[in-house]
Amino acid sequence: MAMASQEDEGNARHLEKLITCSVHNEKLASVQCIDCVKLNIPKEQSYHCTPECFAGAWERHKNSHRNAAECKTTSTFGDQCEVNKLKRSSGSWPESLDEIAEQEGAKWVKVGSSIIYDPSNDGIRLPLRLESFAIDHAEGTHFSPVENIVTGLLTFPLPSPRLMVGIGSNEKYLSSDGFVFTVLSYNILADMHTKGTQRQSYCPKWALCWEYRRQNLLNEIIEYDADIICLQEVQDNHYESFFKPELTKRGYSALYKKKTNEIFTAEGYVSEGCATFYRHNLFREIVIYELEFNRKAQVVQEALEPELQNDGATRLRMHNVALIVVLQALRDGSTDVDLQSRICVANTHVYSEKNRPDVRVFQVATLIHKLEEITQLQIPMLICADLNSVPGRLIFCSY
Repeated sequence: MAMASQEDEGNARHLEKLITCSVHNEKLASVQCIDCVKLNIPKEQSYHCTPECFAGAWERHKNSHRNAAECKTTSTFGDQCEVNKLKRSSGSWPESLDEIAEQEGAKWVKVGSSIIYDPSNDGIRLPLRLESFAIDHAEGTHFSPVENIVTGLLTFPLPSPRLMVGIGSNEKYLSSDGFVFTVLSYNILADMHTKGTQRQSYCPKWALCWEYRRQNLLNEIIEYDADIICLQEVQDNHYESFFKPELTKRGYSALYKKKTNEIFTAEGYVSEGCATFYRHNLFREIVIYELEFNRKAQVVQEALEPELQNDGATRLRMHNVALIVVLQALRDGSTDVDLQSRICVANTHVYSEKNRPDVRVFQVATLIHKLEEITQLQIPMLICADLNSVPGRLIFCSY
């Protein structure tokens, strides 16, 4: 029986497994005892790999039927039920996902009873306790004392201090009315892009582990203490399960726009995109615009000569997006129609393929065209972007 400690952090989960034989755990099941199901015996104990296996285990199996029937007809759990429970625990599944044991001040949650245990992502950093003993299946008695083995905690190295590159002057710039705010733009590298690629070959695999990176990223983002945060390459499921709840409880409002394509991973179909957060005690949202560059590329494609349309579609119709929000500063005396207290914040991540600079130029030009429409209201504009380019290239001339 494997258990994971809740003393430090996280929750242990029972993992989904292929249905295996209750006698020969290494074989897949092909036969199920319906009487077990009717008697509410854990269904994992009803599976057998072959009819011959079922027949060979019948005497023991029959005893479990009798014990289950006796427990079903009594209103209290007596010794016989405890014996039956002991029998059930010898299978490949735990009886209850919520089974908890208290020992030496720590809480241990039962996570499995199989020969092999593969920890979940959330359980990787928890100690594991293995309990092993031999029992007589017929009598439900122990042949040996319980042996316990407890693993140590897996500790990750601390990240290296970030080398900050200063730009410009250290002088603080103030607006005419004294309202000052800070901005962070950060491409956090979606976990989906760390799999099956050599792009991060310079980085050790353990450092790319999402369970390690996510907390370091959050700590760093919080440390910057920005009033507006624009993140790129935010995986959709990680936005919903981690970044949004973590930053929301720290006083931020959250916005998200994912790309228009999905990739199948071990976590299912996932995508990534841009996430914008702002302190809700400093700003409020006026309007949101979502820009999908492939839709704009379709308009260009349809305007091409027929013989060029296929090439145009292949070249320009990429799945990158931009998230634009107009915010209003919450200041004394400001009103809903006070344009001077508003700012337009754009967040985007343009196409990265280095051999397609024309695609990046097209996407940036499309973004600027949209921003020009918005800023006809004469409000300040802030662009946070991963442009996959360097100053001096054509893409910067679009601004």
